[in-house]
Amino acid sequence: MATTLLRMADEYSLEVLLPQQISSLLGDIYPPPFEIPRGSLRPDRKFQLMALHTVYDFSFWSKIMAPPAALVGMVRYPLSQFASFFNYFELSRPIRQAFRVQMFNQSQPSPFDFFLENADSLTNGAWKHTWIIPNPHMRKKMMRDTMLFEFGGAYHQNKSVLIDEIVDNFTVIMVKEQFDESLLLLKILLKWKLKDIIYASKNRLSYDFKVEDNKNRTLEARREQLHRLQSPFDYILYRKSVDKLNKQIADVEQFDKQLEEFRSVNAKANQWCQTVKIPGSQNFSELKLTLNATIAQERIVFDPVFCTRLLKSMLPYVQSHIRDYERRKLHLG
Repeated sequence: MATTLLRMADEYSLEVLLPQQISSLLGDIYPPPFEIPRGSLRPDRKFQLMALHTVYDFSFWSKIMAPPAALVGMVRYPLSQFASFFNYFELSRPIRQAFRVQMFNQSQPSPFDFFLENADSLTNGAWKHTWIIPNPHMRKKMMRDTMLFEFGGAYHQNKSVLIDEIVDNFTVIMVKEQFDESLLLLKILLKWKLKDIIYASKNRLSYDFKVEDNKNRTLEARREQLHRLQSPFDYILYRKSVDKLNKQIADVEQFDKQLEEFRSVNAKANQWCQTVKIPGSQNFSELKLTLNATIAQERIVFDPVFCTRLLKSMLPYVQSHIRDYERRKLHLG
């Protein structure tokens, strides 16, 4: 989703706000919520897009984003989100090293299940192998409402109030399990063009396991039970976000038909872009794909320049915006 937004910024020459730490999921996890971002914060300077990971703070963002600003977030099934976090940081490796790999065989729990069963002991320092998660902020993020942390949960005492604030303040809270529906709703509410939300799936990392692949319903229920004990507010946030999304969808006329049309256009655009000739080849600049979206009432023209942007990953976009800041000699405020 971030790549899609950064592509729009590139196409429409939007002012992009970048966090001070671009790799904000690494190191100390996230910048503090009030950390001054990359770019000038002169009173007269406002930004038009913020698309990367950062901690949500409504009052802060309202001061630096050009009004009217639309807040867009994303949630996913909490157990899947936590498993993704667990895989991303390769926590299976230190657990195997600390507690001996032979513990984890077909008759024993996986490192992920071992972690869920012993979460408190592994994170509160009761065991000597606390180096598995050496950063105390990391431990806090991991074990207590991981998803809500990204919405500023660590900085609010009353998480129920925070969740209600999030649901009220965000224009759209996208749901990963309903990604196309979320994206189309965003396009409709913000009056974007259908071409703006065409996307190519690129984040396909190889992980040790995925909870979605598990066919053992008893094990899945046990995992969710353990995870709910550690992250009850993540499940509340998820449920309320899904409810909000579905209510918004219900208010849109012919949403199912619009969704079918969007998916068809997206598939055709991706297929064409994967087969388009490389730059510099004969007639490259003359290549075009024209599609008529009758329900959206749009005539969409795709060309190789669009395909280059569509297939570009997030990091090159970020690096391009950083270079742009440097060229204009903007420094931290």
